[in-house]
Amino acid sequence: MTKRGHGAGAVRGTPTPLRGQGRLRSDAWFTGDDEVAMQHRVAFATAGLEVSRRGGRPVIGIANSASELNPGNLPLRELAGAVRRGVLEAGGIPAEFGSMPAIIVYLIFQRYLVRCLTLGMGK
Repeated sequence: MTKRGHGAGAVRGTPTPLRGQGRLRSDAWFTGDDEVAMQHRVAFATAGLEVSRRGGRPVIGIANSASELNPGNLPLRELAGAVRRGVLEAGGIPAEFGSMPAIIVYLIFQRYLVRCLTLGMGK
């Protein structure tokens, strides 16, 4: 099994080439003519992301906690857009995904639990 790691100065979470093979981990998702690679390419193409069968472009995940539930994080939408443009300019494939801050999840479940116990639904 080939080891994958972060070299000196590498940013944690960025795709690193497989040692000795010079390939990106994301190439394993998209290259080839098998059904799985085709499904991955179709899924990204459906989301408006241009993916080549030859690979060679790293997929960079962009976590964005902007949400209308938490107005304090709304400015992060602009920041995520700037990061997306930077990834595209650098030749990568930006893949943005939402992340709800843990405190909001905690508050939602806390309110639900209190409501259930107050109304006697917890019996």
